[in-house]
Amino acid sequence: GNAYLINRENGNMTFWTNTTERMRILAAGGLTFNGDTAQANALDDYEEGSWTPVAFNNANGASTTSNFAKYTKIGNRVYVECYIQVAKGTNAGNYQIYGLPYTSSTVANYHGAITVGYIQGLSTAVSMVQATVQRASNYILMRSISGTSATTSTSINGNMLSTTSEVIFSGHYMVD
Repeated sequence: GNAYLINRENGNMTFWTNTTERMRILAAGGLTFNGDTAQANALDDYEEGSWTPVAFNNANGASTTSNFAKYTKIGNRVYVECYIQVAKGTNAGNYQIYGLPYTSSTVANYHGAITVGYIQGLSTAVSMVQATVQRASNYILMRSISGTSATTSTSINGNMLSTTSEVIFSGHYMVD
């Protein structure tokens, strides 16, 4: 059978070893550790799952095959990893991958950094591929630096891709 620990006093529950508090379950929700009592520091959310990446929002004949797409949400951070194959269709606009499991933070000027580990199917030579989660959105914008002397990145667009491509990336972003 199951064992239950019930606190009917609507107060915090604390766990100690010897004379040191190790963990506290706050009555308002969340966990704190090592004597911390601040609600703002409480771990109040944890989740794991799959997400459905969709390149170009599957518009204009685009299609996306997801080989792997997982996430872990811990508090206000979402960690994502993904391996997709993309048929770009007739898209010439920005290469955006939609379907992130949570909308990103609305904090002014916020962008989450994504590391691209592999990309195949570029029809334009670039020296570096980057990706960012856009502010207050559920998509990743793919970016690149062209040549060896360029100093700023620009958005990758459909014209820079072969008919089919693959990308593997991982990273994290903040949510409100």
